[in-house]
Parts: sequence; structure tokens; C-alpha cells
Amino acid sequence: MNLLSDRRDRQWAILILLWVLGFSSGVVGFAQYAAWHGLSYTLWDKLYLTFQLISMESGSPEPPVPFLLNFARFFILFLSAVTAIKAFWELFHDWIFTSGLWRISDHTIICGLSRKGFLLANSFRDDQKRVVIIEKNENHPWIQNCRDRGAFIIIGDASDPSTLHRAGIGRAGSLFAVCDNDGTNVTIALQAEKCLSGDASGKLKCMVHIHDPRLCALLKNQMVKFQLNAFQMELFNVFERGAVRMLQTYPAWQNPAEPPANIILVGVGKFGQNLLVHMARSWWNVRQNPNWKLPVTIIDLQASQVMETLHARYPKLKEAIADRPFDMNIHSAQFELAKFLPQETIGCIYICVDQDALALEAGLDLQTATHAKVPVVLRMADREGLARILNGQSTTKLLKLIPFLLLESTCTPELLKLLPRDLLAEALHNEYLRTQSLSAASSSPASLQSWETLSPELRQQNYDLVDHQLKILSQFGYDIQALSDWAAPSSQFSEETLDAMAKVEHQIWMQKKINEGWKYHPGPKNKTAKTNPTLIPWEELPETEKEKNRAFFRSLPALLGQVGLQVIPADTTST
Repeated sequence: MNLLSDRRDRQWAILILLWVLGFSSGVVGFAQYAAWHGLSYTLWDKLYLTFQLISMESGSPEPPVPFLLNFARFFILFLSAVTAIKAFWELFHDWIFTSGLWRISDHTIICGLSRKGFLLANSFRDDQKRVVIIEKNENHPWIQNCRDRGAFIIIGDASDPSTLHRAGIGRAGSLFAVCDNDGTNVTIALQAEKCLSGDASGKLKCMVHIHDPRLCALLKNQMVKFQLNAFQMELFNVFERGAVRMLQTYPAWQNPAEPPANIILVGVGKFGQNLLVHMARSWWNVRQNPNWKLPVTIIDLQASQVMETLHARYPKLKEAIADRPFDMNIHSAQFELAKFLPQETIGCIYICVDQDALALEAGLDLQTATHAKVPVVLRMADREGLARILNGQSTTKLLKLIPFLLLESTCTPELLKLLPRDLLAEALHNEYLRTQSLSAASSSPASLQSWETLSPELRQQNYDLVDHQLKILSQFGYDIQALSDWAAPSSQFSEETLDAMAKVEHQIWMQKKINEGWKYHPGPKNKTAKTNPTLIPWEELPETEKEKNRAFFRSLPALLGQVGLQVIPADTTST
């Protein structure tokens, strides 16, 4: 039921009833007036005179005036004013609510008031950020809630350039396309890019949600670009992001230097598949012994078929996990008896079914079977509904039953930090911190800060280095695509290629510094005098300085792997 639409319908119904009451009073009143004054009015005369009360043309009859006519004179005048105000509000309320849009900038545009859009809007408003929501359905039940929280609402089609311009896309800092249709979201992003064509005044971060994880991966391979103009686009999927977040919060293993405990995975739908693949890939990369496989017991109605598909899709999967699929109904006595549980130690149980009620039922069964000694993580949509049961007092009773709120964990402003360029810049800085902790050389305290506390100037240096590296990769015949080869993060360029890339990077850096007014001078670097001892040709650089430049490119495949990307020769890029 659409509560907002129902409320409007009730308001108009009440107004119609009041008008019937007013006209009835007017007709009866004029009939009484005619009888008192010896006038002969037909029914049409009485109706006409009552209509004239709206414009007050018949509102001044000679006394005496019957009570009902007096009531009708003032009541119809009042109804006319109320109806005019109501009609004006219906026609212009959208314009009234968005009249201040021209004054704002660096705001967030949310296209589509889905559950994801609603959570994003509330999260940004919690951070006191300006939010503009574009929604097609003017009767959407969450519109008033968003207005009450200070968000601007535009009723219209977000794929229409005029609507995006009205939302101030040229001044916006970010845009989220989170409609329920994948094609609509992609269309919105492409229209946004057209709107900003040739505009270099700012950088819009465009986050596009794609429901289908496979489609998301395919589109990423076509669209992975570190765009350096006013538009940056990133595709995301709540199942993929949620799987990463769940394993970060509730890891499947504690120490990769030890053989792993058994994992139980119930449900291998879209989210369960993402969780399994991410778990396997992470274990494949961190395990200390390549012979250790992660033992995973999989429960699903189509567990065997799904695992067969995943093994075909991800050849490395069989090297990372030892899977035991069981085709089983969660409602069955077989599941409740839980004889499929391994005798060995169980590290964690993940319940990844789509329905919250079913997840809770399965979690309770397995908690009983394991005597509440194993953490049971339940994938749930959000805080609404059954997730509330697991908060407060009930949590103490269900000791190891842990809700993971998928949408609330993924639909947050943190998504803006997940653009590949941002992630790579942060990873590059973290790698710098790691190397400095192993080095005896002293560095500026300002450069040794965490990414969150790093100054904007030093952050920009990391972004510049990322841009340089990617340009150089392209120059040497390499391209970037979504990570598909699990071995890619550990791959290396040849020493000759590393040396050539490092040389080009040094030349770019040196030219940039010279343009900024720096000059060569032996001795320590002097920021005040803008002197640097390494502003010399590559051939004259000490070997230690050359190695610093090589190290950036040596670590690049691993850094790209951290953000879900890999380097490939450009001639093998899918078209």
C-alpha cells in the first residue's frame, strides 16, 4: 500500500465531501431565502446563485438571511481558498522543495529511492552532507521521510539530462545510480558523463549498482579506466562488497601460517557464491603452505551444480579449497540432524540464504548442533524485521548467532572510497609506510601518517604517482582489467621493463618538479629553498634512488590485486 498516495486521495475525498456539504447548504439556503422574500427560484437558479458564492457575486443578499445561507456564504469562500492552496501545492510543491538547489555544490545525487538509495541518503544526511534524490514515483512512501531529514527531492527521470542538470550535476561531488534495473543505472551514468563532457571544473564520482554479479564483472572489464577528466565511474554490487565486508568483520581463519579449520557455508545464491570465491581467493594468496586447502562444507538445494559451475569459471578454486557440497533442503530433518558437519574443528558457519526468516531458522539449527561453540554469521538484508530480534537482550541468549546486515554494511558513504584510483592511491601509501617501517632512513613525520590523517597535498602526490604509473603502463603496452587470474598479483615485470618504466617515471617526476620551481643542489632536500639532490638525469642517479623508482612498479601488480584489478598486455584486452 502506498501511504503517501492514500493520504492525498483521502484529502481530496474530504474536500469533495465538504464541497457537497457547502453546495447543499447553499441550495437549501437560497430556497429558504426565496420563501422568506416571496421570490420564485427554480432549481437551476438556486444552483447558479450557489456557484456565484465562489466569486462572492451573490454573497450580499438583502436581509433577513437564513442561517444555512449565511453558513454557505462563508463556508464556500473558505473551501475556495483551501482548494486553491491545495491545488497550488500539488502543482508547485516539487519546485518549492528544490528552489534552493542553485546555491549548493559538492552534494550527492542519489538516483532511485530503492532501499539502497534510502539507506545511502540517510547515511549522508547523518554526516550532514547535502543530498539530492531523483525519484520517478511522486507517491513513493519514503519521499516525505527523506524531506523531513533535509534531502532535496526531484520528481523525474534520472536518465533525462534536463533532470540531471536540474539536480546540479555540474556542481555535484558524487552520483549514485541505485535503481532496481541494471540497464537504467548504466543509462543514468552514461547520461551523467555526457552532461559533464568538456567540464574540467571538478571531478564527479559516479557509483553504478549492477544487481547481477556476472554482468558487473563483464562490464568492469569493458569500463575499467582511471579517467583523469571530470568523470569517474565505478560499478559495484552489494553482494560482492558485502562478501568482502563480511570476511573482514568475521574472518574465516585466524592465522594463515596454520592449517585452516573447517568452514560451513549454507546457501550459494549470488551472495553465497561471492563469499565463497572471495574466501578462496584470499586464502589462495595468504596461506603459508601451498598444500593447505580451505575445507568448506556447502549446503544448498543445488550445491553440486553450483560448485561445478564455479570450478569451471574459476580454475584456481580447486587449488584453494576442498569443497564438500550437499544437495539439501534447509527445512528437512536431514539438515536439522546436521550429520554433514565434519568431525574436525569448525572455524565459522556462514548462513547466506536470501530470506531472513530462513537464515534465522538455519542458524538456530546449526547453533544447537554445535552446542553454541561455533560463531554463526547470518546474512540479513538490513536492520528491519528479524535482525532486530538478534539485538539487545536476545543477543545474550543466542550467544554465537551474529547478524550481518548486508545493505547497511554496503550502502554507506564509504562506497566513495572504493573507486580503483582512490584504493590504489591508498594502497600505494600503505606500501610506502610498510617499506619505511623496514628502512633505517628517516622520513618526514607528515608523510608517515595514516591515509585518513594524511594531508591533502601528500594525498595528491600519491594520486599523481598512480596517474604516472598507469600512463607509463599504457605507454609500455599494458592495460588494466578486473582481476580474473588469481596469480596476477604475484606476477612481475622483467628487469629490463622495470628499469625502463622507472626511468620514464623519474623523467616525468623531474620535469614536474622543475616546472614547480625546484632545482638541483647537493645535500639534503630543502623544501624552503626548493632544492633536491635527485633532480639529475636517470643515468647519474645513485643505484639506491633508481631502486626506489623500480620498487613502485615491482609492487604494482600486488597493489592492483588488492583493489581487484590486474595488469595484462593491451593486445589481449577483451573487446
